[in-house]
Amino acid sequence: MADKDNSTAIVVAVIGVLGVVAAALISNWDKLFIHASATSPPSTATTVAPPQVDMSGPQPPRAAPTDSATPRPPAVQSIVLGKTVFSFPGDGKKNKNQAIGPFCCTAETATVQSSAGQAVGYIYYFDSDGGLNNIGNRTAYPNIKILVSGASDLAAPTSSQVQDSIVFTSGRSQRGDQKTVIAGRLMFIATLMTVTQSDVAPAYFDTDAMSVNVEVKIVSP
Repeated sequence: MADKDNSTAIVVAVIGVLGVVAAALISNWDKLFIHASATSPPSTATTVAPPQVDMSGPQPPRAAPTDSATPRPPAVQSIVLGKTVFSFPGDGKKNKNQAIGPFCCTAETATVQSSAGQAVGYIYYFDSDGGLNNIGNRTAYPNIKILVSGASDLAAPTSSQVQDSIVFTSGRSQRGDQKTVIAGRLMFIATLMTVTQSDVAPAYFDTDAMSVNVEVKIVSP
């Protein structure tokens, strides 16, 4: 009877040990098996090197980079005057009752041209607000008016001519006097080079003994 009781005690002890082991396995199941399964085996893939290109031979030319976002305006050719100083009387062409540019009819007109030969302005020498007077077989005027015109656009030969005038008054003018006016894109600077005036009142210019220089310059837009 004692042997049977001992066997029963051993079985109960073994069952208790197995229960403890089973509980330990269950509580540590994720550490023993899941971690091992999550670890991937080392990769055995082979790295393939890219093909080598021989750059020693001649290469095709590369296109220059362009900035398509900012279009560039076309280049504008600069205008240069062919002649800039005109002496009167003499440097103009006699109108002979014909129009030269915007001016007519009995005096002389000089044509201001670009270096390419295009007419860009005109100088008419001369007009007067006073009547002609004969003093000792000499022609005399109380004032002289130099008419000028300049193109509104020097790059366009057919652009409109803007007109103006320069006036010198006898009795209030002397040699070296200078007056300036702008017409269109041209500046005209007139200088009295020779002046002879009558001694009698009212004063008159002796236009037969008078000379004027007119310098022409381009005005920036």
